[in-house]
Amino acid sequence: MPIILTYHSQILSGNAYANNDHVALAADLALLGVLGRPIVPLAALFDAFDGRRDWASLWGAVVLTFDDGADLDWRDVEYPGLGVQPGFAGLLRGHRHTTGQPAMASSFVIASRAARDAMDRRSLFDRGWLSDDWWREAAAGDVISIESHGFDHDHPDVNPDDPGRGNFSRIDDAAQCAAQIDVASAEIERLSGFAPQAFAYPYGQSSAFLRQQYLPCEGPRLGLRGAVSTEPGMVSSQSDRWWLPRYVCNRDWRSVDELRALLEGRGD
Repeated sequence: MPIILTYHSQILSGNAYANNDHVALAADLALLGVLGRPIVPLAALFDAFDGRRDWASLWGAVVLTFDDGADLDWRDVEYPGLGVQPGFAGLLRGHRHTTGQPAMASSFVIASRAARDAMDRRSLFDRGWLSDDWWREAAAGDVISIESHGFDHDHPDVNPDDPGRGNFSRIDDAAQCAAQIDVASAEIERLSGFAPQAFAYPYGQSSAFLRQQYLPCEGPRLGLRGAVSTEPGMVSSQSDRWWLPRYVCNRDWRSVDELRALLEGRGD
């Protein structure tokens, strides 16, 4: 069965696997190369759900996803106190060069520039590292696709006076869903040149209404083909395409050996 792995390029407090997803991704890519595991785009799973691809062709495949859309997904940065951190895109290109095999990932970005500025200022870097100036180049290429992480992530930094923020499960009626999903898709298409095909639930949270009614009914109208959660598990033809399972780096596995165990079905 295929497996979806999740990384966060802005999560780094050192230069070890356990505290730096750049170090972890580099080590994990090396493992995938040794094991000969194919890396396929998220769209390949949707093709299988749509009957355009045989599920058997995805046996043992790995899908890579990056949440929040920090600039570190795309470019190298000089990180304070930690030195140069290689962008995730560069690590993928390096894997291609080393193995001769394709390597593509999906970056789930936050549509609202105002929201990203507030998050960057209050909780992240205050260095403008949640920009959108790389989305169009990425979306037109074959390394990272640009997908939707909602309009403003319902992040508390956007409106600190709203005590309900920070829980995406509260997005539970048509108007709220449209404000997060429809508006995000339109804005991401405007900024990247491509409409997103996938949605990642902020915080891994969802109301039953959003995942069971709104997205299955309205998602296709927007060009969305599925959505990913952060519930751990393998993907199969029986999975809910609007609540696909994903494993999160340094939550569900914390070393190359633990990832190997997951890939071999020994990690659950």
